[in-house]
Order: sequence, then structure tokens, then C-alpha cells
Amino acid sequence: MAAARAIELAPELPAARMAMANVFYRTRDYLRALELTLGVFGDAPSYPEVPWRIATIYRRQGRWDESTRLFERAVELDPMNGERLTIAYVYGAVGDADLAVETLDRLLAVPTRYTPTWLRFDPFLAPLRGHPGFERLVRESGEERRRPIVS
Repeated sequence: MAAARAIELAPELPAARMAMANVFYRTRDYLRALELTLGVFGDAPSYPEVPWRIATIYRRQGRWDESTRLFERAVELDPMNGERLTIAYVYGAVGDADLAVETLDRLLAVPTRYTPTWLRFDPFLAPLRGHPGFERLVRESGEERRRPIVS
């Protein structure tokens, strides 16, 4: 596997360790993914993927406050990454629809692969449906200023 080989060749590189952490995460070995990612966090706290991966693990563990803080940090470090939209899921899940909509509005202002259909049908956005601000985003997402990029 490429991630294991990268670790073997350059164990000190954050990208190599994050690749292996992603393998653990994708195979649902969250404890090993967290352990490896926390090690990278200690060595490279400004590496954008680090707080993102920790936040996704904490979200799966129900550690909402910690997850939210780390998602916010990830957005600060890499605001142009469309994957950062996941923070809106967290805000919606903890009942802060206004903040979720504000976050979606801010993050959808950058080019993204997300479409109006995604906004309408993504099951993780269900808590936001019916919120006036969310419904406005759905309507506006089809306009020229929110044209998705092709991935």
C-alpha cells in the first residue's frame, strides 16, 4: 500500500503520516487514525489536514464541542477547500442552524463542486431544511455567483 510505503521512506513527513492516518480512518480504525494524527498535530499544528482529520474522528465519537473547534481551525487554515463545508453538518447536528447557514453561505462563496441538488438532498443538511436562510441559499446556489466547478 502506498501510504505504508510513504511512512517507511519518510516517517518524519506530515503528509506521509496523514496518508496512513487516512487509511486507518477509511478502514474505521479510528483510534489508530487519531493516535497517528495527534502525533502529526504535535509536530505540524498548522498542517491543514490535521485538525480536519481529528475533527472528523471526534465527530464520530460524539465529541461535538471539540470537533467544532477543530473544524473551525481547519477552515481558518484552508478556507478555500470545499470539503470544509462539513462544518455546517456539525453546526446543524448540534442545533445551531443560524451558524450552519452562515457557514454555508461563506464557504459556498468560493468555487466548489457542490450543486443546488447537493444542498437540496444531502441527508446531513436535513436539520437545516425549512430554515429561511438555508432555503435562500438553495435558491441562490443556482445563480451565476455560485457556479460549481467540475471535479
